[in-house]
Amino acid sequence: MPDTHFVKCFQYDSHDRRLSEKLNEISLPENETQNIYGQQQKEYPKHICSTQYREDHLNKANRDIANCIKEWMKSKEERGFEGCFNQIEDSCSFDGGCSTSAQAIGDEHILIQREDILETDLAVWRDGLPCGKGTISLTDGSEVWGTFRRGRREGRGCTFGGRLESIGVRSISGFYSAGVLEGGGRVEWMDGRVLEGYFINGYLEGLFTAKSKYSGKDFYVAEFQRGVAVGPCWRRQEGGGWLHGVVDKEGQFTGEDMLYIYPDLVTCLVGNFQNGVMLEARESMVDMIVNPGEKGEILHVRAAAPGPGSHIFSYQPSD
Repeated sequence: MPDTHFVKCFQYDSHDRRLSEKLNEISLPENETQNIYGQQQKEYPKHICSTQYREDHLNKANRDIANCIKEWMKSKEERGFEGCFNQIEDSCSFDGGCSTSAQAIGDEHILIQREDILETDLAVWRDGLPCGKGTISLTDGSEVWGTFRRGRREGRGCTFGGRLESIGVRSISGFYSAGVLEGGGRVEWMDGRVLEGYFINGYLEGLFTAKSKYSGKDFYVAEFQRGVAVGPCWRRQEGGGWLHGVVDKEGQFTGEDMLYIYPDLVTCLVGNFQNGVMLEARESMVDMIVNPGEKGEILHVRAAAPGPGSHIFSYQPSD
């Protein structure tokens, strides 16, 4: 299922301490401290070696990363991935036997035959295949609409229900050629997200952003290959935070190194998530840009390793 669960705002209890307090406790082993600072204090001002100096320097680096995230997201919300499209080297055809994930966003209904049809408003048949413009309800629970020529759609059409509904997609629409969805199209999720994308051999392909048609708060950034999100993805959560990380093979926010990044774009929770729901995570800070998101790529950041004994958070839905 898609990541329809939101990570809620997390509260600190009386025993929790902010990261700034924990930073003051960071120190090197005594022998390492002597190696690094022992001989240098004669050459450099003492403030350079102070905890406060290191904290200020670290905070500046964190702010720079936060500004990078903010500016990158702003550009994607305003312009998306203008002019960016990943060339598909080994594009699969339907006759090539390529395996497709059950979570893939695409339309697998190419040739509609009589035995596939539950009911239809079409009255014209040629060689036992439906013809004309109308809607067909299929035995797998899907409904397809368009102009049919000997069982294959040509021109504008759409698909909804069935497998798509099971993965949280309300509908897919676009242009069909010989029954195959090709070129520009539109995806609408059940949760209100809308994506204007590009389809190859029936499946979503490339770098895209999705926004909610109900409000601008829900925002999603992902790269799709044969209908499945791959690599690092972003999704803005309720309250303004972000879910971020490299998605699993089904395109879900599932893994042990997922991040929930607070609205300050510095503080985060890093840990184990399943389908966007936090199972167990610890407080940390975003401290590294793995990929700056240039030249048609997606921004990817990582968090510092949580400190030993840090508080464990888990998702607890509100009543």
